[in-house]
Amino acid sequence: MRLPKVWLIWLMLAAFVAIFLLMELAGGSTTLRVLIQFGATTGRRARGRAGRRLISRGMLHIGVMHLLMNGWGLIILGKALEEVHGPRTLWALFILPVLGGSITSNLTSTHVSAGASGGLFGLIGAYVVYASFAPVIAKAIASFKATP
Repeated sequence: MRLPKVWLIWLMLAAFVAIFLLMELAGGSTTLRVLIQFGATTGRRARGRAGRRLISRGMLHIGVMHLLMNGWGLIILGKALEEVHGPRTLWALFILPVLGGSITSNLTSTHVSAGASGGLFGLIGAYVVYASFAPVIAKAIASFKATP
């Protein structure tokens, strides 16, 4: 069985929704206790042995609007980039900025931090680079629609 050309964004979106639903069942995605339990970071919680939080926070969303906006952004940006560059490159373009954003957030803030926004900024950055240096790729990316 061969995978469709674009599949990783749908898997990521399904993971976002599943984790969000589990958080809601555990007491609510906006509850500090639940956020920390599921892997959100604060400056002091991601240090030491809790380094997994640097990545896990990128799968959490604080409230339904946060989930919807990040999901929409992932579909718009991720679908086109995965089609052109494949799932491995898309994953790298997403997860490395999540890691960088987590580290930066932990060094500069003690507030709770969660969400895929850092990863989406990585996808935006990739799109800007491709649009600047490869007009043909930019045209192909711009022609994609947000429909599944």
